[in-house]
Amino acid sequence: MSFNPSKRHKGEEEGELNLNLNPMMDMFAVLIPALLMMSVVVEVSIIDISAPSIGGGAPPPKGDENQKPPLNLTVTINDTGYVISGAQPMPGVNPTEKGPTIPIVERTILCSRYRGTVPPPRAKNKDRAKCDAKNPYDKKSFWVYDVEELTRKIVAIKEAFQEEHRIIIAGGAAVEYEPVVDAMDATRDIKEGSGDIRKLFDEVVVSPGT
Repeated sequence: MSFNPSKRHKGEEEGELNLNLNPMMDMFAVLIPALLMMSVVVEVSIIDISAPSIGGGAPPPKGDENQKPPLNLTVTINDTGYVISGAQPMPGVNPTEKGPTIPIVERTILCSRYRGTVPPPRAKNKDRAKCDAKNPYDKKSFWVYDVEELTRKIVAIKEAFQEEHRIIIAGGAAVEYEPVVDAMDATRDIKEGSGDIRKLFDEVVVSPGT
């Protein structure tokens, strides 16, 4: 019995497999607009901070007696308020005063930021009713940090020390995340009446408190 060769001519290629790409194209048609919408709604903010250096800063160059020592402006956050300190006398700051430089205040706030919880310092507000988790326009009275007064004092200090840009934000282990960020925002810059942004102390160092 003789061998019958294939009817396929030599050099003839096999038929190509046709893939149905319509479902994948439909998926991308839905996914791309959704990603674009998310990129518009979600805002990412970056806060430039530095870790505290080990062993302190470098000493001033020898022979330069006119160089001023650094201010080492420090804002320490605890459950009683803000304590402002530095290496030099500052306007509005009494280093011999006991207690916080800017104590916490009791005021009515909008609960949109603290829905389902209480604002910091939470140890002072733990006995109060929580903000309504479903109502962002709920208003309640709590003990809160006086961020506005902190900005006013920092502006006065900046006017006395124009060449200074560094600030140390210190908070203990019991201090929540929100007061640290609020202190950074309150001391970094302000928006003036003309709409211009005025820099205050924009070189932030985060340090553990005592």
